[in-house]
Amino acid sequence: MKVGIAQRTSDSLARHQIKEFAMKNESNDMLDYKQVVEEKVKFLDAHNYMSLATALNDLVTVRTLTYVNDGLNIYFITDQHSKKCAQITANPRVSACIDNVQIIGKAEVLGKPLDEENKEYADIYCRKLPDIFKQYSSIPVMLLVRLTPVLFETWVRTPSRQYLEHFDPENRKAYVFKELGK
Repeated sequence: MKVGIAQRTSDSLARHQIKEFAMKNESNDMLDYKQVVEEKVKFLDAHNYMSLATALNDLVTVRTLTYVNDGLNIYFITDQHSKKCAQITANPRVSACIDNVQIIGKAEVLGKPLDEENKEYADIYCRKLPDIFKQYSSIPVMLLVRLTPVLFETWVRTPSRQYLEHFDPENRKAYVFKELGK
């Protein structure tokens, strides 16, 4: 029970720290939330590799892996005996990077890729990365993991403007966090 309470407290503190940092530096330049959602989903749909950082105690590790997405949620398959899986199980807070987009979120092990309750995600995998899914899904030690984003940070560069965009799906907000040169 104490571990559960400690984990919830730790998750709550981390989420609060991210939000507090964002709110201290938030500009008044709000962006169209629905448009940003569409852009992020289209961006995730167009890619299938990401760098994923996980941490436990004082050890942070990062690796490149394949993923699929369903809207803003990201799914990947991993070996249950991997360092990555051990770190996620003990500390679900993760960070991913795809191109110039950083995604801070929470990872959750969903079970075996071929389990009936994961059929919807298996179908998405089969459509987007059929060879990868076929290669790894039937290996007994493989697990399906969902990354639920808490914050997207993206450097946006246009001919007239460069800024760091914050997209907060939980609070349904998108805004210019920091304007370059201001």
